[in-house]
Amino acid sequence: MKRIYMKRAKAFVVLSASALVAIALYAKTDGKRDLPNLKVDETPLKASIKQATSLAPMIKETSPSVVSIFSKRKVEFTHGNMDLNPFFRRFFEEQEIQPRSPRNRESEGVGSGVIVSSDGYILTNSHVVENSDEIEVQFSDGRTKYKAEIIGTDPNSDVAVIKIDATDLPAITMGDSAHLEVGDAVLAIGNPMNVGH
Repeated sequence: MKRIYMKRAKAFVVLSASALVAIALYAKTDGKRDLPNLKVDETPLKASIKQATSLAPMIKETSPSVVSIFSKRKVEFTHGNMDLNPFFRRFFEEQEIQPRSPRNRESEGVGSGVIVSSDGYILTNSHVVENSDEIEVQFSDGRTKYKAEIIGTDPNSDVAVIKIDATDLPAITMGDSAHLEVGDAVLAIGNPMNVGH
């Protein structure tokens, strides 16, 4: 379907360009005719039109409410046969690898969240903050940072609520998804894989 659409679009562009060239050539050969008077408007789009055709106003309004979340947790592990991946364990069946004493390793997580209230409540994913020893929230400006605490998590729905000690925050305006229709524009804002806001 996409290929057919692209072919039709290319054909339309080619036909449009061909028509303009034909008009220009006809005007040159016939001294009585002038080139067509094209209507050109170089002023920026009106705000009402841009809101209907661009995602930029939506991004400007909602982006300050989206934050990056960094979490740290200590994980205890040991070296030994039982710690090996099952795929690798079979290569060491004849050897007995003596387990070492448990060691702590710091595991880091990164994700995104959205400010849902001006007094510091943030909605995020449960897997990002679950069992964390430390949680840091970073705002879209890249400079503003807060320590956060977990208010509650629900691993089944992968949803969590955390809170930072701050006020007058740019909380997102919530809506009712029942009012959405097929064809409405939807976008996701976040910091996947810590590549940036």
